[in-house]
Amino acid sequence: MSLWEFAIKPAMANFYPTPKSALRCSRLCAAAALSILISGCSLLNFGDSGSTSHNASHNECRVTPKQCMYNGPYEPGERQYAEEEARRLNRASLEKLRRSGIR
Repeated sequence: MSLWEFAIKPAMANFYPTPKSALRCSRLCAAAALSILISGCSLLNFGDSGSTSHNASHNECRVTPKQCMYNGPYEPGERQYAEEEARRLNRASLEKLRRSGIR
């Protein structure tokens, strides 16, 4: 009896997949591939629900904010509300920075 028949062959018998384990493995691989594909699409905004124009305009506003400024007439009370809201958001941002330790 050689080393192959005595030790290696019986040990390698556990590494050959049975049809049932091969099917289970292929299902797991398919599920993993599908989840990777879905998460990749959401990271690249392929799964967006029609808000592509909003994202494009939002990015344009980040690059050149003056393009997105409104210079037309305000409705009654709208300007005051906008200025108060801007102050509130600025205070909230400042407080968040203070809590995180950035000064």
